Amino acid sequence: MNLMDNTIYSNSLGPSPFHEGEQIIQKKLGVRDKAEQIGRRFIRPFLPDQHRDFYSHLQYIMLGGVDLYGRAWASLIGGMPGFLSSPDARTLRIQGGLDSSDPLASGVRQGASLGLLGIDFATRRRNRVNGRIAESTDKEIVLAVDQTFGNCPKYIQPRLLDASLYPNTSSIQSFRQKSSLDANAVDLIRRADTFFVASAARANDDPSIQGMDVSHRGGQPGFVRVTENSLMVPDYAGNRYYNTLGNFLVNPIAGLCFIDFEEGDVLQLTGVVEILWDAVPPVEAEERVERAWRFHLKDGWMRKNALPLRWTISAGCDSPSP
Repeated sequence: MNLMDNTIYSNSLGPSPFHEGEQIIQKKLGVRDKAEQIGRRFIRPFLPDQHRDFYSHLQYIMLGGVDLYGRAWASLIGGMPGFLSSPDARTLRIQGGLDSSDPLASGVRQGASLGLLGIDFATRRRNRVNGRIAESTDKEIVLAVDQTFGNCPKYIQPRLLDASLYPNTSSIQSFRQKSSLDANAVDLIRRADTFFVASAARANDDPSIQGMDVSHRGGQPGFVRVTENSLMVPDYAGNRYYNTLGNFLVNPIAGLCFIDFEEGDVLQLTGVVEILWDAVPPVEAEERVERAWRFHLKDGWMRKNALPLRWTISAGCDSPSP
């Protein structure tokens, strides 16, 4: 966790910021007390000023949601600086919406849970916000904030946004990835040093600690292993909150998003996950792999030329080491 991105917030007397699934895994892995102590200080029900300022300068944001069929999807929205704004500490506004070809589009509706991840690849800074959609139109999404917190820069591949490129995405071509992944999808996954995962805990009695998450995953190219229509993902050491694994434990649906940052293609997959507690897949720096999870494909789309922005890896930037 990057403590510089966080103003200390005291929640010593309120309910735990973690739902049942997260707490079970924290206890299983021996970090329950420590996670609770840190979570109560840095997980907030509002956006601190530095987060509000951070979002206002971004030109893209990752989203995680559930469609009308109950399937999880991860996606992203891009725009000029200022397309994200926070009129108050409990509200985040997004100008624009998802293209109709985006499989998450039906999940962006009033009352639905939405997870957001703001990430600046150049500085490797990232902050998360989860909430409920208060308003949704073709021109704007208004999110009522439930939880916010910052993440550390681990495993993020530094990239530079090419501000001179604003591609015309009117010619998006979509290719279904249903019973198996095609060659282009497999190639993108095997080359990836970055992907994003959406997960969900069902909101029952306390929506402030349950709902959608979208998280970053990174490693050396090839860290995600493809076998027919399933993917094996190593679980590297992180902030010990276990938000994603905790969601998987109580609700094993997942949405994955792989991005071709140079060509503008976006691969979006939805399926179910099993946690492999004792599996250590053969990847670089495997001594830091603590466990793994396997994703089983149920549906997906390769959307060619769907990315509204382009990035480059600057000279001297190596792939992230786990």
